[in-house]
Amino acid sequence: MDNDTIAALASPMGRGGIAVIRLSGPATLPVLHRILEKWPSGSPTPRRAYHCFVTDGQRHIDECIAVFYRGPHSYTGEDSAEISIHSSPFLIEETLNLVCAPNGEDVLPVRMAMPGEFTFRAFKNGKMDLIQAESVNELINANSRCYAHMKFGTLEGKLSRFMNQLRDDLINLGVQ
Repeated sequence: MDNDTIAALASPMGRGGIAVIRLSGPATLPVLHRILEKWPSGSPTPRRAYHCFVTDGQRHIDECIAVFYRGPHSYTGEDSAEISIHSSPFLIEETLNLVCAPNGEDVLPVRMAMPGEFTFRAFKNGKMDLIQAESVNELINANSRCYAHMKFGTLEGKLSRFMNQLRDDLINLGVQ
């Protein structure tokens, strides 16, 4: 399970302008090469947006913008990507089915991510500590502006730095 490539809808389900599908794991780049037309054939420039078409090999499914993030310089610390498509539930389902479709050329299969799995991978790969990881869900579910600002500060590491300094101070007190 640690070497799986995962995929999920990263934006809320429903009708809107854009839906973002996120991938993370070792099969990310092969999947992009397989399902995107006009995607760079070699190694894409990380963090650059590419205008592409999602394709099933026979026809275009949707027009998209795709961005590749080379690990460890990504949210999860792994190779990752975000594909922005139009937010039709039918296009989302079809694109996720293409992403997760078994393909003999892909080294590893792609599966749907469990809730919080992208953040768990970020924690596991040292991109954030446990306090920061827990604050992601709290920030998403904040029910006031003040709480959202406080949780974003926690996500940025303010509470972690305070706790580390407090721990160091207590250790230093014990040594004296």
